[in-house]
Amino acid sequence: MKRFAWILVAFLSLAVAVYASIFPIAEVFTEVVILRTYDSEGAPHETRVTVIDRVGKPWVRGRPYRGWFRRIEANPEADLYRDDVWRPVLARVSRDATDAAAFDQIMLDTYGRAYRYVDFIARLSANEIPVRLSPRSP
Repeated sequence: MKRFAWILVAFLSLAVAVYASIFPIAEVFTEVVILRTYDSEGAPHETRVTVIDRVGKPWVRGRPYRGWFRRIEANPEADLYRDDVWRPVLARVSRDATDAAAFDQIMLDTYGRAYRYVDFIARLSANEIPVRLSPRSP
């Protein structure tokens, strides 16, 4: 029985270590930016997200239960920190399946096996909704 317990603990520890390493690995292989969103009182909140470029516009994606995603739905005015510059943007949620498929395809084309590995382990794309970031006046 003790041997089984040790094997179980070792397996669970390995599983936790692999899962925990996914997100740092993902940041190495993808472009990560900072998205600053604002709550109902106007307080800023910064979140690190993976960004892609599609038709000349940056896109991110997230799950509807995430705080930054809920803040964007309530107030689409946000700021994007990319290439050492803050830019004001309007964040538009797209529930269109075509946009979701295009996001996945760009990730696959750009990052290949690394994206497949991370997506398989962490299911990054499951239930994530694309968000288009368009320039706005400050």
